[in-house]
Amino acid sequence: MRKRGRGQALVGDRRRDAVHLQRPPVRDGRHDPEQPRLLAQALSRLVGLLDLPDHRALLRRRDTPPVRAGDQAFHRLHREQRRVACVDPRLVQVDGGVLRDRRVRRQQRQTGQGRLQGLRARRRAGFTSAQFRRIEVASETPATPTTPTTPITQREVTRRQVLAGTAGAVGGLVVGGLAGSALAPKSSTGGGAGSRGSLKVVGVYPTGGVIASDGKEMANGVKMAVDEINARGGLIGWHLDYVEIDDKDSTTDQITAAFNRAVSVEKADVIFSGYHLASGPEFDIVANAGLLYYNVNTQVAWVQRYKGNPSKYWGIFQCDPTEAWYGQGFAFWVDGALNQGLLNVKAKTCSIISGKSAYGTVIATGFETQIKALGWTVVSNDGVTEGSVPDWGPTLSRVKQAAPSVLFTSDFSPADDAAMAKAWAATPTRTLVYQQYGPSVPEYLTLAGNAANGIVWATVLGLLPDKIGNDFRSRYAAKFGAQPGWANAGGCYDEVNVWASAVAMSGDPKNYKAVAKATESVIWRGTTGSISFVDHTGVQFPAQTADASIGQPHIIVQIQDGVQKVVSPTPFTSGTFVLPSWMR
Repeated sequence: MRKRGRGQALVGDRRRDAVHLQRPPVRDGRHDPEQPRLLAQALSRLVGLLDLPDHRALLRRRDTPPVRAGDQAFHRLHREQRRVACVDPRLVQVDGGVLRDRRVRRQQRQTGQGRLQGLRARRRAGFTSAQFRRIEVASETPATPTTPTTPITQREVTRRQVLAGTAGAVGGLVVGGLAGSALAPKSSTGGGAGSRGSLKVVGVYPTGGVIASDGKEMANGVKMAVDEINARGGLIGWHLDYVEIDDKDSTTDQITAAFNRAVSVEKADVIFSGYHLASGPEFDIVANAGLLYYNVNTQVAWVQRYKGNPSKYWGIFQCDPTEAWYGQGFAFWVDGALNQGLLNVKAKTCSIISGKSAYGTVIATGFETQIKALGWTVVSNDGVTEGSVPDWGPTLSRVKQAAPSVLFTSDFSPADDAAMAKAWAATPTRTLVYQQYGPSVPEYLTLAGNAANGIVWATVLGLLPDKIGNDFRSRYAAKFGAQPGWANAGGCYDEVNVWASAVAMSGDPKNYKAVAKATESVIWRGTTGSISFVDHTGVQFPAQTADASIGQPHIIVQIQDGVQKVVSPTPFTSGTFVLPSWMR
C-alpha cells in the first residue's frame, strides 16, 4: 500500500468512491500544482465551458511543473494527477465540492501491477504508449476513444443525451443543463474579434410586415442571446458577428429572397428565425447550401418533410413542438375542467372557428377530432382567413345562436383575436372562449383592453413563469425597455443557446454536420422548458411526454384583470382558472 505525501491531493484512491479535488499547498515556493483545482473549478462553474476551445482543455497539463529528482512526495502527486486524465466524464457526477462515483481508471493497469508491468501488458494487447500519454493540446484526439466499462442504459441516454459521445460528454453536461441567470453576463454588451476568429450569425424575421410585432420579439430574443455570448468572450473562442434580414410579410418570394441573401451574400455559419407565414421555400435553400438553421415554426409539415428525407435536411431544427398539439391539448384540458365543475355548465357542446391557413386548419381539425372522441358535440363550425377579418359580427352571431359551452378558435393573428374579444364582450353568452396563440403577443392586451379578461389561450412555446423565465424577463426589460411576449422572444433566445450548446459539444462551429449531430443530443433547459429533439423537432409536455425534463410545456393561460396567469400544466402554473364574468 503506497503512502501519500503530506498535502497531497487524494485523486482516484482505489479504496474510496470519491475523488477529492483539493489544491496542494505550495512547498517552499518550488511549485504550485494547479491541475486539481482547475478541474474542480471548471466542473463546478459549468458555464465556463463556453469559453474553452474543447472539452479536453479541462485536462491540460501545461502548468504542471516537471518532477524534481529526489522529490518523492511530489513525484507521487504528479503521478496521481496524471490519473485524472483517464477519468471518463460520463461516469462522473458533481456533488458539491466532490466528484463522486464511479471509476478512476489507472491507465489500464491491473491491481498490483507496476508501471513497467502495466506498460508491457498494454503493448501485448496492441496499445501504444501514445494512447495513454497526457493530453497536452486541446485539439488533440486520443487514438482510442474512452468508453465506460459498463454501458449507459437506454433511460440514461434518453434523459442525458447531452452526454452522448466522448467528444461531447463534458459539453453536454455543462452547457445543456444550464439556463437563466447562470448564463447571464455582468454586461449584455460585448464585441471584438474572438481568439479563434468570427462566426457569421444571420437572423431572418418578419419585422416590417403584418406580423411585425411578433417579428420584433423574434429578433430581440436572438440578439439578446448573441450579445450575452459575446459578452462572455465569445463561443469557445469565436466572436459572433450578427446580421439581421427582414422578410417583411414573409410571403413565398420574400422568404426566398431573404434566405438566398443569408446563404449567398452574408455567407452565414448559422441562421435563426421564428416563424414565417408562407414557410416552406427556406428549407430547400438551407439544405442545398449545407448550412445550419434553427427556428420555432411550430409545423407538423416540417416533421413530414424531415422524415421524408433526413439526409437532406440534417442541418435544420425546429426548436418547439408542432401545432398538432394545440387542439389535442386543449381538448383534454377543457374536458377535465368541465368534469371537475369548473365551467359552471353541463352540456358537452362546442363551436369551432378555424383559421383557414394550413396552420389554423391543423389545429382546428386536431381539436375537433379529440373533443369528439371525448364525447363532445360540435354544434357549429366556421372559418376565417387570418389577418383579414373585417367584421366578427356575423361569425360570432352564429356561435351565439348555438350557445355552446366552449368556443374554440385557431386564428393566430393578435389583431384578429383582439377584435374578436371586443366583439364578444359586447354581447356574450355563457360560453368559455379559447383563442390560439394571438394573446401571447404584447400588442394583444393593448388592442383588446378589458375585453381580454376571462379569455383562455395557449402556446406550445411558452415563456415560463419560473425562475429561469422570470430572470430572462428582467434581463430583456433592462435591455429593450419593455417586457417580452409569452412565446417568440424566449423561444428564439433558446434556439441560439441550443446551437451554442451543440457547438461546445462538437468543438468546431465550422463543422456543420458535427454541430447538427451534437444538436440531436442536446437537452437544453431554457426559458420555454426543456428542449430535446425527436425528428429534429421539440417535444411537447405533458401529452407527448410525461417527463418535463425533456419536454416543453404546452401552457394554457387565462387573462385575469389584465394579467396573464398560467393555469396548466403543473408545476409551471402561476394561478388558477376562474370563471369569466359573463359565465358567472
